[in-house]
Amino acid sequence: MFTIVDKVFRIVPDVLREQGKAKSVPNVDAGSGALLYHFGMKEFSYYTVLFSVSRAMGMCSQLIVNRAIALLSNGRNRYHQVDQETGAQQA
Repeated sequence: MFTIVDKVFRIVPDVLREQGKAKSVPNVDAGSGALLYHFGMKEFSYYTVLFSVSRAMGMCSQLIVNRAIALLSNGRNRYHQVDQETGAQQA
């Protein structure tokens, strides 16, 4: 599996550049697609849906973690932080 993904990241960028389709290397979805295919997911039309759902789940989980530690994604401290050891609120 690793060899397939490695070959994709070494060979595909040159092919795409020759055709004028891309300026950089394939994104992480190239590796995910190889794994999906390896484990039997041969319905290519679902790949984009799976990639989108997995990214949305990642963003939602990050939002929940940020809220749990009382921080917003943009770094502004809108809520009071709670000291993990003492449980006291910090301004």
